[in-house]
Amino acid sequence: MGRRGLYLVVAVLVGLWPIAVYAGTAPLVLHGDGLDNLRFGAHAALVERTLSATLGRATSPLASAPGSVRCGVDAAAAWRGVIVFVNHGVFVGYSATANARTPVRADDGLVIGDTVAQARQIFGRRLRVSGNQGGAWFARIPTGRFYGFLTPSGPPPGPRSTILSIEAGRVGCPAMTP
Repeated sequence: MGRRGLYLVVAVLVGLWPIAVYAGTAPLVLHGDGLDNLRFGAHAALVERTLSATLGRATSPLASAPGSVRCGVDAAAAWRGVIVFVNHGVFVGYSATANARTPVRADDGLVIGDTVAQARQIFGRRLRVSGNQGGAWFARIPTGRFYGFLTPSGPPPGPRSTILSIEAGRVGCPAMTP
């Protein structure tokens, strides 16, 4: 049995089946100022080439987003649930959601599905939660700011509320973002 098969067997045996689906795939690292080695300000063509080489062909190719032009976004593309936002040909933001079929983790270690209590351990006083828009979270970090949506456990969201998305940069109009 090869190394990859062994990792799959071990993952199943210890109850880590969701991780086993991504065996051999390193998570996409989310930063407050970009994804992996792609920083906000990079040309859209470079972002497309790099993510396509890493994640495969875009599930939704770069296309115009006319409803968000006034909000600093004029195009978007998606790779298996990770959405990249572009303005005037430049990478300006991203959103990774609970629907992502790409393993992702924040550079501080936060992953989608973590609880607010776990996020509080990572971010400390830099974490803020709100009951607005069905539950939202925000954290200032050295490279910028993370934010996203929560599943609330009551207004306001509590320690057991879970992280539904990790976002950074510009992702459209304020009503579309937490």
